[in-house]
Amino acid sequence: MDRAAWYEWTWLFVTDSGEVRRRVQRDPELLEVRGLWGETPMMFLAIEGQSAAVLLALELGADPNARDEFGASALQSCVGLSRSGRDLSPIISALLARGADPYHFCETRACAWHLSRKNLSKGVQANFKDMPPPATAHEECDLMTLDWYEWEDKLSRDASGDG
Repeated sequence: MDRAAWYEWTWLFVTDSGEVRRRVQRDPELLEVRGLWGETPMMFLAIEGQSAAVLLALELGADPNARDEFGASALQSCVGLSRSGRDLSPIISALLARGADPYHFCETRACAWHLSRKNLSKGVQANFKDMPPPATAHEECDLMTLDWYEWEDKLSRDASGDG
């Protein structure tokens, strides 16, 4: 599917759920067709804040743990974007309810659990409040979630041997 067709297909989730249902019934692989950066339609719609479209994609069988070409999931992206003031907590709730892995991390993004600890949105924090920390330490996540001042302090401590 070329780029223009991919965007048309993805936008149908927002504009014509009946047509999406018909097409997916004929070809379930359409849920996993990848966009420019390796994202599925559900992943793209999640970061665009299209809650109803994300719910439709998940209901039809979209993988809540799909990863883009950088290894990031929709859950990680939504929690990260919520730090900038966008409230994507309804989508985060839906992804978690459908089995999205809150502990997955990759080279480019910390796990959603760690990101939620730095998130200022009460809605996002509520999704993770009763969730235990990862079973194994995610040092990479700790570093990726530091803000600039925390990062500068850590570098100073490391350089001085205090850290």
